Amino acid sequence: MGAGSDLCPDLLRMFGASADPIVVVDDRWVVVYWNRAAEEAFGRLSTEVVGRNCYDIVAGVDGEGRQVCRMRCEKWALARRGGRVRHFSVKALPSTDTWVDVTVLPILDQANRPIALAHVLRNIERTKRLERFVRGLASSAEDVLTAQAKNGNGNASGNGNGDTPVHLTPRELEVLTLLSRGAGTAAISEKLGVSGHTVHNHIATTLNKLGVHSRAEAVAYAFEHRLVDR
Repeated sequence: MGAGSDLCPDLLRMFGASADPIVVVDDRWVVVYWNRAAEEAFGRLSTEVVGRNCYDIVAGVDGEGRQVCRMRCEKWALARRGGRVRHFSVKALPSTDTWVDVTVLPILDQANRPIALAHVLRNIERTKRLERFVRGLASSAEDVLTAQAKNGNGNASGNGNGDTPVHLTPRELEVLTLLSRGAGTAAISEKLGVSGHTVHNHIATTLNKLGVHSRAEAVAYAFEHRLVDR
């Protein structure tokens, strides 16, 4: 396949209008199409990229720094067998520290054989930052629990009343569970179909019942007393 010449013009127009970066590679792992959104995201013009190996340009790695974009990756083997290529996340161009979710779409000829693979890249850096925040929150909660264990405190309020039951309503438990998963006020409001003001009220009531002063302390208490699942 020569430099995208076998691609349907209508398909190329659709790719060109996409707000997401799209990289099309042939069965030699050579880039044959690079849309305008990819130019803007990677800072490289199509003329600089087309004809080069995709793994040299995207250079995607996983969270451990292992190379995901590589020669003879399994995506083509799956496409030839008619298998579904699952989407995956990589840190593209590691020097930019930008995470993208990659959806691979086989482009088929009239005989229903794959002639190219279109990679649609969606920026998920915000999602990854949220994941790091949640992990940090969980780590902080563990630190709080460890400190309480050393100090002999029975609950997150430090009043030693570890055996005193706390009675939360089903909705308060629902809110507490969402907090433990890193959800903020807006996300909880959308999930439960209530206003942000109502969410604030539920959180305030829950904090008061638990005898804590912050959402982080509430999550720590919930983990310690198994009010929510980890």
